[in-house]
Amino acid sequence: MTTVKQIIDKLDIAEMLEDFDWRRPRWSEDKLIACSPFRDDHSPSFFVTLTGEYKGAWADSGATGDYAKGGFIRLWAHLNDISEDGALQELAALVGDNGDSLPTLDIKLSLPVERKPRLTMDGITTGHVRYLDGRGIAPQVVRALHLSYDNMRQAVVIPWFDVQGRVVALKYRSTRSKQFWYAKNGHPPKDYVYAADRAYKRRFPVVYVTEAEIDAMSVMTAGFPCVSTGGAALTMAQIDVIKGLPAHTLVLLPDDDEKGREWALKLEAVVTGYKRVVTVVCGAQAAEAGVDDIKDVNDYLLKFGKSELNKLISIANS
Repeated sequence: MTTVKQIIDKLDIAEMLEDFDWRRPRWSEDKLIACSPFRDDHSPSFFVTLTGEYKGAWADSGATGDYAKGGFIRLWAHLNDISEDGALQELAALVGDNGDSLPTLDIKLSLPVERKPRLTMDGITTGHVRYLDGRGIAPQVVRALHLSYDNMRQAVVIPWFDVQGRVVALKYRSTRSKQFWYAKNGHPPKDYVYAADRAYKRRFPVVYVTEAEIDAMSVMTAGFPCVSTGGAALTMAQIDVIKGLPAHTLVLLPDDDEKGREWALKLEAVVTGYKRVVTVVCGAQAAEAGVDDIKDVNDYLLKFGKSELNKLISIANS
């Protein structure tokens, strides 16, 4: 009977991982270090051991739960959005194993790959979120985006939907720190665009794009349709979603920092030709007015109010 270790020993893990779009990767003979593939990570905090006794072992120092660490079976399942049983089947097939079952996961290798159970909004009730009041977000935006508060975890619950309106991820954002994490069984948000389901369904002619979800909420509070990439890191899957938006014009609202400028330049480069693209940096606009402590859209909303943010965004698209 084949063991999991025997399967892992036969795999060329480095070659398999090269097919994925890693951010800031550093490859060595025995390790890959990169930004986390499962969350918005600006500095490499994720590693995979490529050889030796712990071949395939990985860890993400900023993640929790099943996304924090594990063996290569779990990593392959996360990266390919399949169950761990399904991942074991795929990897066993790659090395030509024909055994009936593996003791560790107790599956039959002839079974079809099982997808992870889909997330639902069961047990999550949209309601008043005091933390978002403090960030200037309008109650109607909270309701429209199905935002809620988890008392036990003391965190805002931010659901992500695919363009068909199905829940693909539940993001928990702590109200006590900047920490965030995702519900189990969710899909990596890096493959989706926050609030894109609304833009597709309502076919807005002009759509605004931000890095963070809170900035998208701020733009909606000012009265405009907006989507978010969830951070400054862009994937091809997200770019494809943005290219496919029914809008004829995109207004990019990056953070006023180096990563924000890189984010905007990349989007401009790949989307121009599909859409008219306008870029507005709220921090730079505020600096012209003598205010130097504005980094992003939410800062601008909190500093100047909804009507002034509305004016700034209106002028951007005029």
